Amino acid sequence: GKALWSKGYRQLLNNLKEYRRKKGVNLEIDVYGSGPDSALIKEEVQREGLAWSFCGPVDHAAPAIHDYKVMINPSLSDVVCTTTAEALAMGKFVVCADHPSNEFFKTFRNCFVYSSLKEFVLCLDHALAADPAPLTANDRYRLSWDAATERLYDSVYTGSRRKSKHVIDRTLADLHSKLASWRLLRDWVPLGPDDVAGGVSSRSEDTLRVKRDLKAVSMLSLSFLAVAGLALSSSLTQDDDLPTAPLRAALPRLRYNA
Repeated sequence: GKALWSKGYRQLLNNLKEYRRKKGVNLEIDVYGSGPDSALIKEEVQREGLAWSFCGPVDHAAPAIHDYKVMINPSLSDVVCTTTAEALAMGKFVVCADHPSNEFFKTFRNCFVYSSLKEFVLCLDHALAADPAPLTANDRYRLSWDAATERLYDSVYTGSRRKSKHVIDRTLADLHSKLASWRLLRDWVPLGPDDVAGGVSSRSEDTLRVKRDLKAVSMLSLSFLAVAGLALSSSLTQDDDLPTAPLRAALPRLRYNA
């Protein structure tokens, strides 16, 4: 972790001062990480007389952190904290703030969320006194990168869209077929310079008719389809169906690289 005030160190100081006041215990904790505010944080901890041990940076999978039972994450600046996910995946208790970044973690039995100093004391007391619940198979899957990729996909396309029959694709295909069948459109499209009377003496009428048909489909139909597609896209509501199979096929599986 980063040793920055913005990562929740001020909140952690206040929380543990309240714990000491309420319980009469100066709780000993180990702090991992380094950063620009390390010296200032250490000075403040010493001034308050808190029992913190600063252990410096460590790899997430280091054996030194395997034996801990509780992780406190007071940060209010994370989007989604991977350290919290890793602690839960390792079967540890997590005590964290009630914050949008922790909404996903709140669904796990081993995650205790607080929104006040009083709740922090209660959550930490419970975590210190109890044993973490074993992870279920579903919990393990939800903490995997495969599940994270699924959630990313679902945040872009809702479940109803994933089960769609591709309304836009189907409608545009029907429109293309109808436009291509209109003789008026085919006859209206002009031929190219090579198809005028002086340049086609050796060509049959059938060849010219086929070429005219192809031009009608590729020019006028394409124009109509573009306009119709824009109109359909703007008129469909959020719950309407959208083609999503290409996105699923192209979406890469995410992997975390430390």
